[in-house]
Amino acid sequence: MLAARQAVHGGDAETAGVLGAGLSLLVWVAFLVVAQRRIAALGRRARPDPLAARAALAAALCTVALAGFGVAVVW
Repeated sequence: MLAARQAVHGGDAETAGVLGAGLSLLVWVAFLVVAQRRIAALGRRARPDPLAARAALAAALCTVALAGFGVAVVW
């Protein structure tokens, strides 16, 4: 969002900022997919299965990547 706003208002968006914003969007969508799968699993049964290690790792990596790309956009 910040890179898009900067490009519209300032007209001087750096490549790193635009790349960071694009990658942030992709990682955000991946995080939403992981979250949606977990929500669907929680809604299927009264007692859901434990969160798989792979899903937990994916959610954690998405969170760290979003922080890193956010820094790239702001920097």
